[in-house]
Amino acid sequence: MLRIPKSFVSMIMTALLLASLTAIASAEDEQYVEKTFTYTCTVKVLGINLNFPLPLTVKGYGPISVEPSDQITLTNASATAAVPSNIVSILDGLLSWDYTEGTVTKFVIESENLDDTIDVAELAIPNTKVPKDGSDLIFTVPEVGGISVGPFTAGTSGVVTLSAGELSAEFEKGSDKGLDVKLTADCEPPEDNTIVEITIN
Repeated sequence: MLRIPKSFVSMIMTALLLASLTAIASAEDEQYVEKTFTYTCTVKVLGINLNFPLPLTVKGYGPISVEPSDQITLTNASATAAVPSNIVSILDGLLSWDYTEGTVTKFVIESENLDDTIDVAELAIPNTKVPKDGSDLIFTVPEVGGISVGPFTAGTSGVVTLSAGELSAEFEKGSDKGLDVKLTADCEPPEDNTIVEITIN
């Protein structure tokens, strides 16, 4: 019968305990972030410019605090957009789309401390049914799971502020029905566009 030295068992138990404590500490130093911003968007449809507000909810996880010069990444990040029902009705009347899909071609995340910007595009807009009942058209990118945004570098002191920047997206019909055109929506963030503030210890 194989005998395992007690010292070896003790080493293994100590290692598992340290790993567990590290995981708990990491979880405690992480925060869930969820912010909704109302962008101002313009889309050109058959020569007509349509201006509309676009609520966008950004979700993800990030550190509560970091050490100087640490790397910062938002994890499991996603964004949910809600195209207003009145714009959906106009597009439906002009284009007769039953479904739409497309690509987020630009979505800038800005960092203030050591200033930096990251464009997280390109992200697929999933095939989404165009509501016919007066509802908003709602979609999430990515459709399943989330993405990592970063890394951003912390400075030597103060606070790292991550903010939502410019957004652009292209839409096309997602089924055989309707006009075969491509729409480009260009959107500007609101003045209050802070996603999260992270303290530098």
